[in-house]
Order: sequence, then C-alpha cells, then structure tokens
Amino acid sequence: MKKKDSIIHIIFWGPIGHDKAFIGGGESGNKRTIEYIKKNGFHVKPIPKPYPPKSGLLKAFRYAFHLTASVCSLALACNKAPDGRRLVHVSAFYKHLIYFEFLMLITAKLLRTPFIYEIRGGAMISIFNQSSFLYKVIFTFILKCSDTILVQGMEYHHFVRKRTSADIVYYPNYVGNAILSLNSGQHNRPSEKINLIYFGRFTLDKGIEKTIHACNELISTFLLDCHLHLIGKGDPETNKRLKNLIKKLKLKNNVTIHPPMPQEKLNQIIVQMHFFIFPTYNDMEGHSNALTEAMALGVVPVCSRHGFNESVVGSSGFILDPFATPKDYAKIISKVWHSKAWRQLSQECIQKISKSFNADLIIGRLIRQYFKILH
Repeated sequence: MKKKDSIIHIIFWGPIGHDKAFIGGGESGNKRTIEYIKKNGFHVKPIPKPYPPKSGLLKAFRYAFHLTASVCSLALACNKAPDGRRLVHVSAFYKHLIYFEFLMLITAKLLRTPFIYEIRGGAMISIFNQSSFLYKVIFTFILKCSDTILVQGMEYHHFVRKRTSADIVYYPNYVGNAILSLNSGQHNRPSEKINLIYFGRFTLDKGIEKTIHACNELISTFLLDCHLHLIGKGDPETNKRLKNLIKKLKLKNNVTIHPPMPQEKLNQIIVQMHFFIFPTYNDMEGHSNALTEAMALGVVPVCSRHGFNESVVGSSGFILDPFATPKDYAKIISKVWHSKAWRQLSQECIQKISKSFNADLIIGRLIRQYFKILH
C-alpha cells in the first residue's frame, strides 16, 4: 500500500458523459482512462466537461458560465492536492473549447501544477487551418507551454512537433485484457452466411445508411447471403430514417437493430461477426473505440479513409476512398469471402490489437509519462 502523502493526484478534465443521454467515443475513452489510472494507485479527481443546454434562454451564456465554473473547480482541486504530487490532465477537443483549455493551462501554471494536453478527435489540423489568427496563436501557445502533449493519432505528430519542444506521447484508444482473453481461437463463427456489424452511436455521418446499402448490394448484386447487425441508438429522427430505409430495401430479414447493451453481451455478438463496416465521415472522427474492439475480436474492418482509421487498420483490413459507393464496400467483402482470405485477416486483426493497442502497453506509457513529469 502506498502512503497517503506519496499518492499522485490527477486532476482530470474532459467529457465523461455526466448528465448526458448518449455516450460517445470521447466519453467512453475518458472513463476508461480514469478507471485504469485509478487501478494503478493514483487518486483521480474528475472535472466533467459541461454540455451545452438543449433549450432555454441565454443558452450560450449558460454554457460559457458552466465551462468557466469547471475551470474554477479545476483550480480548487489543484489547491487541495499536495505540491509536487499533482498534475492536470485535460482531454481536449479544441474548437470553441480552446479558450477554456487556455484558461486551464494558465490556471495550472499559476498553481505550479504540470499540465498534460491530450488531443482527441481527428479534426485538429483542419480546424486549426480554418480558424482565426487568434485561435491559432492560442492553440500554439498551449502546445508550447504544456509539459506533455498526448496525441490520439500518429498523424498529428509532425504538426505538433513543429510547434513545441514538449514531449509528444502516442496515446491511442485501446482494449483491456478482458476482451483480448476472449480470443481462444477463431470461435465457431457461421460460415454459411456473412455477418456484418456496426456498433456505436447512430448518426448519419457514421455512414450507417451506406452500410445498409452495402448489405443490400451483397444480396442483390453479388448474390451472397448476409446479415447486418446494427447495435446502438440515435435520436428519434435518425432511428426512424434507418428503419424506413431497411423497409424500402426489403431487408427486414437481413438487418437487425439492437439497442445499446452491456459490453459482455455485445462481445458475445461481436465474436460471431465477420466484417465491421465503417464508412464514417464524422467531422471529429479520430480513433474509433468500436473499430479497435471489433478488430480485437477478429472482425475484419472495411472503413473509409477518414480520421485515424488508416493507421489503426493498416494491412489487417481495408480502407476505401471517402467517396466509395456501397457497391465498392460489397465488392471488397465479396472478394475476401470468395478468396477464403477472411480467416487470415481475422487473425492479423487480433494480433495487431494485442501487440499495439492493449491496455497494459498504452496505460503503461501514460503512467511512465506521469512519473517523468513529476520527478
């Protein structure tokens, strides 16, 4: 057991799903980080990022007020933690938040607390290039003055290195041993039918409609028997639109929509799947948790060239042009299926995640950086 005065205190600011109906990749990734660093003996004080009010007068003012209050909470947490045994870890999503992230950096520096800036999401460079001169100055200042920059994708490394001499640490999404331990073989996946899957938030910019059309192409054009499982939830309008599309294409017997479910139950479905279809064009898409989890369980990904998909998938799956059609997705799947290459690709997916995106490796990297900063 560590003595109380030797415990390192992590003041963690970021979206963690507090009072939010739908939990996205950012929230689940941050909750996982908090869980693992707690397990490693650190004291964690989460400061939840507020969410914009959905209705009411003065929405922008109220949102800014709550964000400012969260910065004050961060300052109080720093004051309560012992000198030399504390640091601030900000899970950053930049954009309009950059000004509050700047305030957090200044607060940490005034309180002599090391500051880690974690850049999440895949839109950092495009937003920087499109933003005002003031935004660029502030963002560059944060990079220069942070003690460590965590990047979710290696695609960011060159951009960040040009603007800071701080340590840059690759901190992608990862999976725990509980998921990896399920791979005691290739499982008894059905071979008479192609099982497709998408799981996560139901938003149109995740390419779910293209995924449904790809399923239809496999059946109508390539004459293959397949079943698509969609697991998750969206707003009522999106849910209705997806159901109407399934009805229009007469895919009632080939597409099943499941509600969100516990991870254990989800894993039982994933291990029966062959392909994870992910034609995302979401503006903030970075490193998808769902992509990593699917690959970890041997599901071969067929994805768009967007976010960090390409660097995560590598040669273990397929990356298509952002403008690829549903028929293009179906053609790749048909080719793999007929060539009997699926089993080898599935094993390569498992090996890649086990080797490069496992919790012990990634959390170990983060914890070593914590100690390096404080010693």
